[in-house]
Amino acid sequence: MKIALVFPGQGSQVKGMGKDILDKYPKGYEIIGEANCCLNYDMEKLIMEDPDNQLNSTQFTQPALYTVCAIYTNYLKEKGVNWHVTAGHSLGEYAALYAAGAFSFIDGLKLVAKRGELMGGVNDPAVGMGAVVGITGDEVSKAMAGFDNIYIANLNAPEQTVVSGNKEEIAQLGGKLKEAGKGRLIPLRVSGAFHSPFMKPVEEEFIKAIEACPFSDTAMDIYPNVKAAPVRDREIIKQCLIEQITGQVKWTATVSRMEKDGITHHFEAGPGKVLAGLMGKCSDTITPLEIEI
Repeated sequence: MKIALVFPGQGSQVKGMGKDILDKYPKGYEIIGEANCCLNYDMEKLIMEDPDNQLNSTQFTQPALYTVCAIYTNYLKEKGVNWHVTAGHSLGEYAALYAAGAFSFIDGLKLVAKRGELMGGVNDPAVGMGAVVGITGDEVSKAMAGFDNIYIANLNAPEQTVVSGNKEEIAQLGGKLKEAGKGRLIPLRVSGAFHSPFMKPVEEEFIKAIEACPFSDTAMDIYPNVKAAPVRDREIIKQCLIEQITGQVKWTATVSRMEKDGITHHFEAGPGKVLAGLMGKCSDTITPLEIEI
């Protein structure tokens, strides 16, 4: 048995996330306490109560989800679960790096908080994202011919692709697909055109945060989104995180490579089952690992 520990990205956050773990793993509150001191706000109240409706705001979502995923990681480690590789979807890559030993919880949290701040600062009403379902990524690419300001952001599953860019062109793409009777476009509620060249200013600013963060070579293989192949070298990891801001999340290719590398089981270490669903669409051979939480 060869296990991949996988971590969800932004969109999996929900009020009360992590309570199932914290009820059984009081040490998780120590991690929350570290986050409180680092960020100077009440992480527990944000996660459990969300009194000011901030949990869905990118600058708060990202450190909150990273913190909860870190609690899952520590809980699983204490339970004696041994994983062999890690991967995460977009934001989830940071939790995957923590689980693989690339940096400490606090160093990763500082990096994620800066990423959330920068991405949350992008609020351009002219750009956005949309999910195309029912056709392959290649078919989406062909349908995008003639559009200059939209890009493929996520290749999530064989028939689930996310596009990013100019909202007007995204809407026109949706109309084109509807007229052809192939595929369906679902607009996503996001504040920016993530994982596209529209995020170049964020990438340039984020480089400073990457360089300020102490990284280690990982203790196991991690599959970065932009490579969809295993790496351990700290310098390659840093470059992948920089490129991820504007680059594609190649989740389908990541799972295919895991299959090739002999991964047999996966476990989603975080709230929800989004990645578990995508894993099932991408692979018939990598099966869920049954762990009682």
